[in-house]
Amino acid sequence: MSHRVSEIAAALASIAPDLQGLNANRYQRNISGGLQELVEALAFHHYITAGTLLSYSSAGSSAVLSGIELTVSDYILGIFDFVGEAMRFGITMVALSGGDGGDADKILMDMRRLREEFEGIDTLHHGGGSFIGKDVDKKMMVMKQCVEKVENAVYGVIVRGSEKPKGWVPEVFGDE
Repeated sequence: MSHRVSEIAAALASIAPDLQGLNANRYQRNISGGLQELVEALAFHHYITAGTLLSYSSAGSSAVLSGIELTVSDYILGIFDFVGEAMRFGITMVALSGGDGGDADKILMDMRRLREEFEGIDTLHHGGGSFIGKDVDKKMMVMKQCVEKVENAVYGVIVRGSEKPKGWVPEVFGDE
């Protein structure tokens, strides 16, 4: 475990006793944002190392969360946030590959699949009256924009790349 992950695990372990029993529900909203950020980080790390989406059970059983329950809502909202990281990673891969496909195409396909799956979430009935419905609506809009940005980057390089010879580099204009 890296030093930073150890620090996060220690901080969460220090509050875990306060999040047991009735307090788990009482303080869930207070810790929710932090848990979503943690899921985002864990999911991104898992994606770049394993090439797959981090499952809810794997996230919930992470050593970092020892003693703290990860709700389905926090997992889902954290995965929505992960899409922003995947977008930045995808655009970077487009820039590095020069339009040759590969990693950028895989990331785009994975993001599209995730978007399709999340579009099927029924936030009215499965949210149990929680805050997830409102948050999912906001995050779904951002997710769609992220997927579109990666699509535009991939398609732009494919179209513009076909118009320029391989290895072409734009001129750098200096002060004359």
